[in-house]
This record gives sequence, structure tokens and C-alpha cells, in this order.
Amino acid sequence: MISNFYDDNSFDYTRYWEEREYEHFSERIALERLIEYIPQEYRNSIIDVGAGFGRLTKIYAPYFKRCYLIDPSTRLISLAKKRLYRFKKIKFKKGRGEKIPYKKKRFNVALMVRVSHHLKFLSKALNEISRVLPPGGYFIFEYPNKINFKAKTIGAASHKKPKEIFSQKPINLSSKKKGAIPFYNYHPNWVESLVENKAFEIISRLSVSNLRSSFLKKIIPLKTLLFLERILQSFLEKINFGPSIFLLLRKKSDN
Repeated sequence: MISNFYDDNSFDYTRYWEEREYEHFSERIALERLIEYIPQEYRNSIIDVGAGFGRLTKIYAPYFKRCYLIDPSTRLISLAKKRLYRFKKIKFKKGRGEKIPYKKKRFNVALMVRVSHHLKFLSKALNEISRVLPPGGYFIFEYPNKINFKAKTIGAASHKKPKEIFSQKPINLSSKKKGAIPFYNYHPNWVESLVENKAFEIISRLSVSNLRSSFLKKIIPLKTLLFLERILQSFLEKINFGPSIFLLLRKKSDN
């Protein structure tokens, strides 16, 4: 199970993100930009599905009256409680995207970032998110882009089956070793067809972490990288450039 991996004390997920400042702040830029599209009357409540240790909570919490965090990892939920203890409007609960422990139409907004890559059956999680949102509710959704620039160039050249990168079918990039957790990448056309079938319409779309490169991060100051990132997110989404795609979705009706 995924939760076993994150509950293992040998893996320090907070340290993992301390070493990825560029990626974290790139996601912050995208998140703040998409929240601005959400009308004030829909900012009563937000559920963060797969919130982890609450990495993004301090970014979105000021915009909402009540915040609900769920994660399948007991350890990460405990870390989130310690990290966010000063925020009285935040509720924590153990849960997973495929079975959200709340009643239908409970929230105005849902958020799922850095979660879909672990989901073998992404459709189940989207069904659940649709269930807990009312018609008109908003969903900020991030997914890993299998046809990003690096994958289409360097990745395709080195991949044993390069056609897999360009196919609509999700690809599992994780090791085949026993106990390895899944790590799926998705084709944008496949994802966007799926969300539309779940009665979501796409309001906005961003290409994120466009300059994710160990080489670039060594030679270009973080401040400069983020300045460029802010400019590129809207422009490069048109060509599916970045490794991460952020969507702002709005639920049209109940399925």
C-alpha cells in the first residue's frame, strides 16, 4: 500500500521537499494563480486530497474559511497537525482519494496535487471528488505529463519502448521490484477526456516546473528560475512542455 511507504520512518518526505525548492515554489505560483479564478462565494471550504504533511496548506489556507486535509498516511497526517497547529480552521482525517470519508456535496473546492501519479485507477478518485463537490464546485488538479519536453526528447531516445511515451495509455515508471510503489504518468489528451466525462469543464490550464533540471538549478539562481517560471506557465501549456500540468476544473452537473 502507498501509505506503508510514507509511514516508513526511513523515508523523510519533508526532507524530500526541502531539496526541491524550485518545484515547490513553481507549484505555489500555479496554485495562487488558479485560486484567483475561484469566486469568493465558493471559498467557504476546501478539501486537500492527499495533503501529506500539509506542504501546500499555508498557501491556500488564507483564501478559505475552512480547510480539510485527508491522507492515507497516519505519519504524514500527524506531521501536518504539528506543522499547522496554529491554524484553528483546519480539520485532519485519514482517508484516500478513492474513498473520501465525507458525504456528497460537502465542499466548495477540492485540491489534488502530487497524488495522481500513485493512482492505478484515477477514475475512481475523480468519481469521489465529483461526489463531494456540488454542481458549480471547483477542482484544482495536478497530474504528471508523460509527453513533456524532456520525455519526448531524451526520454524517448533512451526508452526501450519509445511508443509508450506517445500513446494515450498511462505509463507506470516505477521499478518492477517487489514492494515498489506505482508512479504513473499520463497523456494530457487522456486525462482531459476523462475529466470531461466526469462532468468537469476546464477553466484554466498551466504547465508547471518547466525548468526542472538539475543542471539549470545549479547554474541559475532560484529567484531567476521562478521569475521565468511565472512567465512560462501559461505560454508553455499550449505545447504540454512541463512535467506537471495543473488544471482548474468546474463541475457542471451530477453524473
